[in-house]
Amino acid sequence: MDRTVVYFRHLGELDSPEREAMTDEARARWTWLGIVEPFNFVELTPSKIGCNAFTFQRESRIYADLHGTDPYVLVDSDMLIGSDYSLAKHVALLSQYPEFAILSAMTTAPGMVIHPWTPENYQPFVDENVMEHVSVGNLRLCQKGLLKKWPNQIRSGYDREHCKALRDAGWRVGFARQFPAIHLGEGKTTLF
Repeated sequence: MDRTVVYFRHLGELDSPEREAMTDEARARWTWLGIVEPFNFVELTPSKIGCNAFTFQRESRIYADLHGTDPYVLVDSDMLIGSDYSLAKHVALLSQYPEFAILSAMTTAPGMVIHPWTPENYQPFVDENVMEHVSVGNLRLCQKGLLKKWPNQIRSGYDREHCKALRDAGWRVGFARQFPAIHLGEGKTTLF
């Protein structure tokens, strides 16, 4: 069994009934895959780490980075991983691409399209396994300890700020193309 810590984020008592249902479905998939073990599946809520719902995006990342394994997973509770997902294979893929700070699952949802990142004067890395992108999230496999200073949170989300800080520090972020995950909450985000 892989000992990589999975931090499963949800708002706990602040969740809406709809969000609770998504959380239950996503948690059940992790359990079904045998990844939920006391040593490697940690549920994070604002009350557990001592923050409010707004700052939870930033503070949960800092908490996971301080306390997690290297690498660690930080996953939102509305992400339904594929039935063939392998944490060990995801970790092995990240080790093959050490210049990537984060490799997120390839997020899918009805009507959702992830367009290639096409910045000026920069050629993002793309191959059959990995697609570099400007901002990734939802189910993140992260290298530990790469940021010494975390940017302030200025909006309800934090993926953009997190990814920019990593790029500014010389790292890449991207999607692991063979690990799809369904974003159950696409277009339904509430407090985080």
